[in-house]
Amino acid sequence: MKKVIYIVVVGIFILTQSCVEDVEDKWGSSEKRLQESLTAIGKTLRNVPNGWVMYYYPGRGHTFGGFTLLMSFTDEENVTMASDVIDLERSYSSKYTLKDGPVLSFDSYNLVLHFFAEPGINMGFGVGTGLGGDFEFNVVSYSDDKIVLRGTKTDNIIEMESIPSDMSWDNYQRNLSRVVSESLSLGYKLIVSEVEFPVYVSFASSLYNVLRFNTKIDNQLYTVTKSFSYTNDGIRLYDPYEIGGYKVRELKWDETISTFRCTDEGVTGIVMNLSTPEGFRSYNYYLGAWTMYTIDSEKKEYQFDVIISRAAEENTYRLSGPQLTTNFPLKYNTDRGSIEWVATRLADLGGDYVLWVLPGDGRGAYTTDERIGVRGLVDEYAGSDQFTMVDNGYGGVEGMFLMVLNSDATELWGTYTGTIPDHYMNIRMERKK
Repeated sequence: MKKVIYIVVVGIFILTQSCVEDVEDKWGSSEKRLQESLTAIGKTLRNVPNGWVMYYYPGRGHTFGGFTLLMSFTDEENVTMASDVIDLERSYSSKYTLKDGPVLSFDSYNLVLHFFAEPGINMGFGVGTGLGGDFEFNVVSYSDDKIVLRGTKTDNIIEMESIPSDMSWDNYQRNLSRVVSESLSLGYKLIVSEVEFPVYVSFASSLYNVLRFNTKIDNQLYTVTKSFSYTNDGIRLYDPYEIGGYKVRELKWDETISTFRCTDEGVTGIVMNLSTPEGFRSYNYYLGAWTMYTIDSEKKEYQFDVIISRAAEENTYRLSGPQLTTNFPLKYNTDRGSIEWVATRLADLGGDYVLWVLPGDGRGAYTTDERIGVRGLVDEYAGSDQFTMVDNGYGGVEGMFLMVLNSDATELWGTYTGTIPDHYMNIRMERKK
């Protein structure tokens, strides 16, 4: 019996010792593999002669569109960057690190990248929010000419591609700038032979790289919004736009005929032609009596009789009605041919209180940026007697909100109480007969 116990004990000891050694071996092997991976990624970053293009998407859900960044990793800790947002003619240098994960971290300040992460940037919603961009990225995959990253904060996929060996950084910059300046327009039509109706495409704004695709299928109007980045010869969507059985992602610019042509594998004959902006209407179209349909923050539905009339300043209107809290100033966008309702200071309420109407995302974020708001979009398929108010292209606007701020608009006190409604969302206008 003692012999058996002894053997069992010895066996357990040997087995335990073996397991410990096995775990240590595996742990050491894991650490070794991680270090080898970090070394390989570092070499990949540095071993391209002309640097990298990063298709960068800030903000959760890439609401603000994509931005094109150029990067050159000069050694094991230094990187030089340029951007189509800051100034492609200038470059900025900073530090980077590779750490466990593996994670690529740009943890020292660089204006090109950290611009998107700064809370004070008023391209997004409200003070202290900015664009919500990443400066640390999990490395998903890598090869000699492509690296796929994922933002640690936004979870957005970020692709990096090496600049071709026969193209200098300067030439890439010049080509990128040319595509941006030549192709920026407020209206395109995507022509797909298998689809009866054309797809109206609008560059949502000159600030954010977002496309809005509108088409009618089986008598239903479909609107799809897609973020994109500029390339040196066209644009690339964040993910494919699916239409007529095709997946459209890569579009090459042809300046001779002002057309984007789809170059995705297996796709032929799909082009995006320059066109008058969808829903373009004259200033006078919007004048007159309308029925306004809207909902408030509690999703309660409202129906108002309103008048859109001329205001004193050129290309402006006044929205009024007996059931509205106050009269609202509106603008006419001559490029888009549409009415706009943007952030506006309405009235001093006494003390340090000021009444504003602010665009918001419907989730508690607002902005005082007077470029941002909603615009009228006439349904080309439903006739000319109605229009809806949609995001005017500066990112994620769901409606207009009556809010009280302090006098210099740096602090938000809250909703303007006692108003019915306090929020105007899902706005639709129908001309009164």
